[in-house]
Amino acid sequence: MRIVLGWTLVDEGKNSRAREVFNDMGESAYFGALGQLQIAKLESRLGNHDAARAAFDIVETSGVAPQEYTLARARFEASSGDREAAIARLQSVISNNGRADIGPAGDYLRRLEDGKRLPRLSEKAQAARALTEPAFGFFVRNNSADGAETFLRFARWIDPDYDQSALWLGGLIEETHPDMGEEMRQDVLALYQSIDERSSYYVNARMSKANLYFDKEDDEQALVILEDLAESHPSYFTREVLGRARFFRENWEGALP
Repeated sequence: MRIVLGWTLVDEGKNSRAREVFNDMGESAYFGALGQLQIAKLESRLGNHDAARAAFDIVETSGVAPQEYTLARARFEASSGDREAAIARLQSVISNNGRADIGPAGDYLRRLEDGKRLPRLSEKAQAARALTEPAFGFFVRNNSADGAETFLRFARWIDPDYDQSALWLGGLIEETHPDMGEEMRQDVLALYQSIDERSSYYVNARMSKANLYFDKEDDEQALVILEDLAESHPSYFTREVLGRARFFRENWEGALP
């Protein structure tokens, strides 16, 4: 709740008070680091580069919210005139992730390489991101699926356009309801389907949708999704996923290419 309060204060122009709120996130090391990530984002917005770097460094050493840290620091570096550092940071993350250049990191990298600006996020977008991260970064790790679901649904209520919360909510429901009925399955499919082709999370959403069909033993429909995805979004990652799907179904001739 302090995360939401902090970004509400930023929206009202009460930056000093917001800074106090983010600096007082309780005794939890996890949420303390998450608060410092909000400080880093706030100082970046205000042009306080040294304070932003100091807060980013705290988050980096904590290991908390690695994806959101990377994206936020890349936005900071690009906006403060160090575009090359942002590009190198994103390239390193993609390389360490098995060359999977999908998702927001790949989207950011392509924008920078094309000479475009990275997005400037609204206060509600920042709050939604800060609420989404603890779902798996804290609650699932501490065996609290209810806490994770609460945060994800709250994040979607604050910013329905933040697709990662939809993707993670669908995944959480699948994980906690392995024997879900058809009505719940349709709800999860609707979450994945809500992520359109313009989104950085589109490829992930389509793969998640395919996995739902595989779980239902509707392999034909799942493979159609992966084949369309490999054709519309050709990459090392989408080709490998399609190849593995064919391989595990003993379609050697289709998997080999």
